[in-house]
Amino acid sequence: MPHPARRPSARSGDHRSGAFTAEDLDGPVPPRPELTGETVLAPEDHQPGHPRLASAGRVSFGWEVRIVDSDGRDLPVEAAGELLIRGECLFSGYWRDAEATAAAFAEGGWYRTGDIAKLTADGYLYILDRAKDMIISGGENIYPAEVEAVLARHPAVADVAVLGRPDPTWGEAVHAVIMPVAGPAGQAIPAEEIMAWCRDQLAHFKCPKSVEFVSALPRTTTGKVLKRELRAQLLAQLWAQPQAERARS
Repeated sequence: MPHPARRPSARSGDHRSGAFTAEDLDGPVPPRPELTGETVLAPEDHQPGHPRLASAGRVSFGWEVRIVDSDGRDLPVEAAGELLIRGECLFSGYWRDAEATAAAFAEGGWYRTGDIAKLTADGYLYILDRAKDMIISGGENIYPAEVEAVLARHPAVADVAVLGRPDPTWGEAVHAVIMPVAGPAGQAIPAEEIMAWCRDQLAHFKCPKSVEFVSALPRTTTGKVLKRELRAQLLAQLWAQPQAERARS
């Protein structure tokens, strides 16, 4: 059986494409790396304190990746955008669902992963967040994972999720849903303290404008926070507020 023809690769020197391939890497790829699909994280990358330990690794052979903006334009290194992938092992579409297939693929067979990511100059890929979770406030892109990482370091925070809430001025505002730690440390923690904690470590527009305290966050069986449920609960609360105000008048 003949081997399937390899898709043409876009080299880093081809200015018509911002695709990054394994062939663009400097130096040899270490033997027997840990493979994570489209990326490679080599043994030496796992050393404690390695600057790339938090990355997903470098592009694996047979795969191409692009980082694009909302209009599909390629972005430079270190710029955050949506991650597109292409490779021989990539599925060609959804079974008997042409509409879903068309939505999932960009022109040229590039799969829209829905991840927000960035590439470094030496080819390491960082997954920053999910595109659907990104908050746009006053035209600024805010990645909840960045805010959550800061909030998680607060000694009174046991668990946290960050999402956008409708805002009449900015379009969206940052909203933090926090599960306090058990015991005295997590009791009666003021929302103002949480906001001040963020202002010391984040740009002002990334800081929560509102904080909600809960006893637990909804999660899937694999432990992933169900942000769609948190959004639905938040919208229900916002809808109930004017209803309650009208009832009192």
